[in-house]
Amino acid sequence: MPLAGGRAGGALALRPIFHHREDRIRAYVQLCWSALLLIRPIEHETDDTWRNVRHELDRMHLVTMRTGAGRVTQRTAATPAQRKILERRRARSLPRFRAARARRGVPGHRVA
Repeated sequence: MPLAGGRAGGALALRPIFHHREDRIRAYVQLCWSALLLIRPIEHETDDTWRNVRHELDRMHLVTMRTGAGRVTQRTAATPAQRKILERRRARSLPRFRAARARRGVPGHRVA
């Protein structure tokens, strides 16, 4: 299925899928179009390919830890390349640490 701009495949290149019912064909085309509408602005704003942007952002992780006082979430520190992508997308950076929920009945601990 050729995509916009004459590119055949690109970031959305998948193995051939053969649908026989019209509703499934329409759903598949709408899904591919929706993916393209999400990917193209990211490629234009970051001046990079979707593959490279996705690979870089996939290295950022979020972990939830349970402590005696409740749960805390921590994300990995953003690399310079990740910060550059987020700045170009005008996405605000999340805090590294965040108290998710305090345990009930533990004095001095509040829910964030």
